[in-house]
Amino acid sequence: MATLVIIHTESEGGGQLRAVKSIAYYRKSGYKVKLVVISPLGNMSSKKYESLGVEVLRVFNSKSLNPPLLKKTISYFKGLLDLNNVAKEISFELKDKLANSKSIVISPTGECLESAVVASSIALRCGIPCVSIMQLPPFYGLGLRKRKILLSREIARRIYTGYLTKVMPQHKRILLHLGKTLDNATYELNERLKKKILRYFDLLIAVSKSIPYEMNIGWRNIAVLDPGVVLDENDLKLIKSVKNSLRRKNNIVLFSARAIPEKGIIDALFAFRNISKRKPRCKLAITGISDYKTKSLVLYLARELGIQDKVVVMGFLPRHEVLKLKAKSALHLYPSHEDSVSYSVLESLHLGTPVIAYDIPAIRFNYVEKDAEGIMTVKEFDIEGLADAAIEVLERPPKVFPPIFPSWREIMEEEVELIHGLVR
Repeated sequence: MATLVIIHTESEGGGQLRAVKSIAYYRKSGYKVKLVVISPLGNMSSKKYESLGVEVLRVFNSKSLNPPLLKKTISYFKGLLDLNNVAKEISFELKDKLANSKSIVISPTGECLESAVVASSIALRCGIPCVSIMQLPPFYGLGLRKRKILLSREIARRIYTGYLTKVMPQHKRILLHLGKTLDNATYELNERLKKKILRYFDLLIAVSKSIPYEMNIGWRNIAVLDPGVVLDENDLKLIKSVKNSLRRKNNIVLFSARAIPEKGIIDALFAFRNISKRKPRCKLAITGISDYKTKSLVLYLARELGIQDKVVVMGFLPRHEVLKLKAKSALHLYPSHEDSVSYSVLESLHLGTPVIAYDIPAIRFNYVEKDAEGIMTVKEFDIEGLADAAIEVLERPPKVFPPIFPSWREIMEEEVELIHGLVR
């Protein structure tokens, strides 16, 4: 059986969940799996992967790719050089071992620059095919989509700048403007590098047809799983158990996603201000916050909006606790600007919780056009529209039913068949 060299960049949320499940499925399918992990946790990450029966070759600490302010540009390029050096070392170790075997390099989080750099470098040096599983668009070819995502980042940056100017000494405030310049520059560089590198991959597998649509590029090396994300048997059993234990819905409006601008955390807070004026008994529960900076920004904005006593920041919770919270919530507020097939939305619909979202391609293609019930969409940045839709749902709860998707096994069989077609 062929050997799969997996280059995985750890993340938070559904992308990480899907990547780990796919790695486990490759192993169960009989492939030998060798794993390189790019993680902010360093060597702490290796044990959970070894339990899957894979060989962990290396764990690279990626913190140097996310440095602050003045050190950002220098550390960013140093991080990329370090990654390339890691790829050289691993290629040297693997070249002889893989010389007489059928092998493929796979990046299960192919939208991440880090994994694309390492995967392509190893594939080139070892002379083997390279596959990327894209869980988000790695870059945006549609100008309007890109501008909206950048606008979400800019709005968050302005709010955070307003917060920092109240706590930062006058002579250090110039760093805020420098930080903005560097952030914009690295974002553009990231997109250009990914576009250049991924073009030469043998196969790009998108987990949603919204991904190549938003990339807006005519590459022939793209295949689409429609969809490539679904709840597996264990997920469905857990959801059934949670639903059976539920007695009634509470006055909870839930935001459950990574608390970053692209996922709509700022939009949710502004929308909830309008909701709370008409539904004063409601609380906004926020999950997915793990760092002090983000928590400070959320609490600062809540105070500025006058809703601080109605916002509960819960941080990261075990998955079964998140599912319980979703099941108890009257509404899932999900104004994401960037997505594919959202685990979070899918879980809520399976738990009978209505969802309010933006009408972005990912939500439209994977939920609205697949006849999901209980999901309402409004135009991007329409805060009043979000609030009005939420009030309608709170006053007249709709029927909720998830879209009918293939099983996880069927999806992975299709994915493995695509990968197996490259085995030499």
